Amino acid sequence: MSDFVKFAENGNLDEVKRLFQPKIINTRDKENDTALLKASQNCNATNVVSFLLENGADVDDRDLIDQTPLIIASQHGCKDIVELLLKADSNIKHKNQQGETALISATQEGHIDVVKILLDTGADVNEQNAEGETPLMLAINLRHKKELVDLLRMNLCVFSRKAFSSINNDYTNNNNNNCNNISTHFE
Repeated sequence: MSDFVKFAENGNLDEVKRLFQPKIINTRDKENDTALLKASQNCNATNVVSFLLENGADVDDRDLIDQTPLIIASQHGCKDIVELLLKADSNIKHKNQQGETALISATQEGHIDVVKILLDTGADVNEQNAEGETPLMLAINLRHKKELVDLLRMNLCVFSRKAFSSINNDYTNNNNNNCNNISTHFE
């Protein structure tokens, strides 16, 4: 069984298929990880992740620190795997033991393409980790590229406008300038 997980982790689809039996799809190795959890950290294992999902792997499985395959793939910048997991209805709002969502994990590592996918899929730009930090705060504090900071900033403004426009049009009209000028506070 641990060979099954090892081959999944290495992205070896031929060996995963050879060893596959439905009863082992969600079986854990000695580190308490499943094949899907391991494969989700290897950006070259997209075909393995697809095979595992097609054969009943638990899309929201969790490791010892409560990370899902989506959080792991986001942390490692595995864009194609993130897309597969989202199409399989992975819980985009799940938090690990440190209070990190997939969006927070992708932001911490500076994976702009993954952040874009998660935001486009509905990740909450205002979600906070256990220390009370939002993705925007993390991007600024970790001195990530301006492109990532701007992406999060603009999504924060879009979120704010959508949330408050139905309540108070004056708020939306009065705060357009704040969103447009927010970068001056962080540069």
